[in-house]
Amino acid sequence: MRAGIEQSSREAAYRRFLDYVRTGADRFLAESEVETSYLRSAENAMRHGDAGSSAGGEFPKFTASRYVNGRKVDVITKFSGADDSPAVRRWSDLLVCEHLASLTMPRVLQVPSADSAIYRYGGRTFLEVVRFDRHGDFGRSPVCTLGSLNAALTGTAGGNWPKTVRRLQAADWLSETDTTKVALIWWFGKLIGNTDMHDGNLAFRPGLALAPAYDMLPMAYAPMRGGELPNREFSPDLPLPSEAPLWIQAAKAAVYFWNICAGDTRISTDFRRTCDDNGRNMATSLSRMQ
Repeated sequence: MRAGIEQSSREAAYRRFLDYVRTGADRFLAESEVETSYLRSAENAMRHGDAGSSAGGEFPKFTASRYVNGRKVDVITKFSGADDSPAVRRWSDLLVCEHLASLTMPRVLQVPSADSAIYRYGGRTFLEVVRFDRHGDFGRSPVCTLGSLNAALTGTAGGNWPKTVRRLQAADWLSETDTTKVALIWWFGKLIGNTDMHDGNLAFRPGLALAPAYDMLPMAYAPMRGGELPNREFSPDLPLPSEAPLWIQAAKAAVYFWNICAGDTRISTDFRRTCDDNGRNMATSLSRMQ
């Protein structure tokens, strides 16, 4: 049943794409059109389940094509609700955190991540993520998730990322450099409370070159199904001796992440306090390991 729904969603999205090709219309939004278009797309996605994206995940989302500083880009845009309930505020906080995590990884870990931006329109928070599987007017770039590689090559679905990619490296399918980067991404995720690092959230380009990191955020703090906010005690995972060098690098990035979240006024006051506490906790753990 689910497979049929996903196929129908993909077909509807592709038909919209073909309409642009047939009519010759410019499918890329001008800067002045973005706010109106995003609000309309969010409303359509919530009201009608509009097939703008077949991507899964916790957040509702849609795809768009737009000009950014004169450059044509395709994006996936996640968005929060429009009210001021505690659950909606938390989802908004997490979208900002995802953006800040994407900034942290290349700055501190020298690991590429998907470009992103935060917008606030109509009471909603929008996280716009530039797609690295698209290029030019109509180009599509091949990308393969770790889940697909597991199914085809290793048969080890659901394991932790470092263990899985070490198998790929041992078989000469993945470079040592990318194997190390995956371990850094994984440890960073663990140290910022990302409880959703499944095999669909790590991807590779042809030749098994690591694609930019994405979907990295502290999902441990996501609202529960009934809207209640979890009361989590942050306790950073500590490494085995052999894991310590990469853990220390990731821990420095985690301290940086929690600190910039604590200082970002787009995040609610309560969650900024949580981020500040987590940053202090993480810094203490790091000092003990160095």
